[in-house]
Amino acid sequence: ATDTGWFRFPNTDSRTLQTAARLIEYGVKPHLLYRELYERSSLSRLKLTARVLDRVAVIADGRLAHTHVLLRDFQETGTHPSDTEDLVNEGLTIEGVECAFILVEQPNGQSKASLRSRGSVDVAAIARSFGGGGHVQAAGAMLPGPVPEAEQQLISAMTAALGPKTGTTTNS
Repeated sequence: ATDTGWFRFPNTDSRTLQTAARLIEYGVKPHLLYRELYERSSLSRLKLTARVLDRVAVIADGRLAHTHVLLRDFQETGTHPSDTEDLVNEGLTIEGVECAFILVEQPNGQSKASLRSRGSVDVAAIARSFGGGGHVQAAGAMLPGPVPEAEQQLISAMTAALGPKTGTTTNS
């Protein structure tokens, strides 16, 4: 369920659904599994989420959303890096956004990047250019240097991959 985005990602096929059906026949309760995985959060994680979402910026004609997490955010909210899991996906919920990324500052001074795409941009190719990897729609990399530098590098790479906005018309 998680790898298929609860059966909404393109990798969902008949075999996936047949396997899910067998699991349900064996007693798996999808609603309970979902509740345990996604409907349980600590107050500190919620506060971290609010902080990170408050930093979201949308650029490139509204097609790229990005945000970041600093080490002090973990200290000030009492959270851990694992509490940033899936936050990058929030950027894709913004209307018109095609790609999103989040940077998480690391204790060694590097910046961990998580990249997402609706499919128009191969974020795995972008991640590979920074020594990372992943899938066309979900990838990651470790970038050298602090968040502001990594942010500029990713903005350049992702806006280049997005290319010019097409299909726009002007009203006169």
